[in-house]
Amino acid sequence: MRYFKIFGLLSSFSAIGKKEFEQFIQSPYFAPSRDYIPVLKAVLEFSNDSIDISNISNEDFFKKIFPGSKYNNKTLRNRLTELTVLAKKYLIQKSLERDANLHDLLLLKKLKDNKLYELFHKEYERINKSSDQRDRKSHSIAEAKLLNIFVSLEKNNFEKIFENYADYADYYISMFFETYFEIMLEFESEKQYKIDNSNNIGFELIKNLRIERFIKSLEEKDKDRFLKIIIFYYLYESYTDFSDEVSYKKFSDVFYKNLDNLSGKLKEDIFGYMITRYLYMVNSGKPEYLKEIFKIYNLKLELGLFSELKAVRYPAAAFRDYIVVGLRLKKYKWVKDFINKYSSELPAEIRDTEEVMAYARLYLFKKDYVSALKTITGLKSTNYLYTLDASRIKMRIFYETADFEEGFLEIDRIKHYLKNNRKKIAATVRNYSKDFADNYNALLKLRLNPNNKEIDFFNDRIQKNTSYVLRDWLLQKIRELKNN
Repeated sequence: MRYFKIFGLLSSFSAIGKKEFEQFIQSPYFAPSRDYIPVLKAVLEFSNDSIDISNISNEDFFKKIFPGSKYNNKTLRNRLTELTVLAKKYLIQKSLERDANLHDLLLLKKLKDNKLYELFHKEYERINKSSDQRDRKSHSIAEAKLLNIFVSLEKNNFEKIFENYADYADYYISMFFETYFEIMLEFESEKQYKIDNSNNIGFELIKNLRIERFIKSLEEKDKDRFLKIIIFYYLYESYTDFSDEVSYKKFSDVFYKNLDNLSGKLKEDIFGYMITRYLYMVNSGKPEYLKEIFKIYNLKLELGLFSELKAVRYPAAAFRDYIVVGLRLKKYKWVKDFINKYSSELPAEIRDTEEVMAYARLYLFKKDYVSALKTITGLKSTNYLYTLDASRIKMRIFYETADFEEGFLEIDRIKHYLKNNRKKIAATVRNYSKDFADNYNALLKLRLNPNNKEIDFFNDRIQKNTSYVLRDWLLQKIRELKNN
């Protein structure tokens, strides 16, 4: 049997989503003429990961839906296509439920179309007052403001037309600049990954605008009203040159002063940009900026802004980032408390793996190598980042415990893993993992056969490349070799 779209759609539904969809297709409004429950149950039965749908015949599948009926290929195709259409309608309905602004906009459109102007104005005032001024501006709210202009036009209320148009224009232009500076900020961020968007029209615009004068005029005119434009502009400026502490201070002063005037989602996104900037500084050989990241992590936890912990993020969960920063600052009690308190927030499918990795790292940093190796041994994951992280933990354990044979075997194992999974592993991850394996190999050989000239040569190589993974650990081991 060929693969119909409905199999892919339903496989993406959670258990709750499947139950809700079952109720949805029983609604006489959405499915007035047929009973689709037998079709749904057959699709769910054959959607199991352990079943290859291509091995099921059309006739066998048809019998599941219509036991005792003569096989009809057209009927089978039609019912599956109809169920697919219903699944799409269900997804639209769920999206509408989550998007209050779009929900309100569609209501206003129908009220206008039906010329229910009095009710339109009441709903519009409610929507206008309830829209979250602390969050990003919304295209749906902008369109609602445009509808309000057309209602004034239809009612021949010319005085209100111009007043409403000015309100719409102010909102839309402000939304444009908020979005524009955030886009430019993202483009600057992408430069770290060698992504060049310099031909984008956004760069042409920023080169030909008197931006500094424009921002200054907004600050003088109404800093609160144009707060998000000002914040994203100064954050963008600090990203164009990470050494530009003046722009970053302007941004951070405005941001922290107005924390209560920004939505939780917006604060989380801005904190993310701040952490990325500090990580760049750390990776450029300035580990002192780890303290700044640690401060942000603590503030986020204090404010309850840790939704990123609840998401499966490619290629690894944010939980790992909190652990690594805490350990590098030797905040061992903080790390243990963090694992105990926040591991329950992780998605079920990665929770156990994240806990194992977190405790293995904690034991390693506390030099409890027996517990670290016991914890990490046997870890199995389809996520290559976990596999590579676990390997580096093992390498350090073998070095510290002078188990050199296992150290060399682990190098061989991980190089084979990198080679056999070349297509799956991102090029940057593959390269820095190979670099660490090579550096670790050199370190092992120097420990077994110390040579001052070769140690100095190795030290120079590590010092010059600030992007090496575990560079601080490598330099520490080199210092120990020199002292011995």
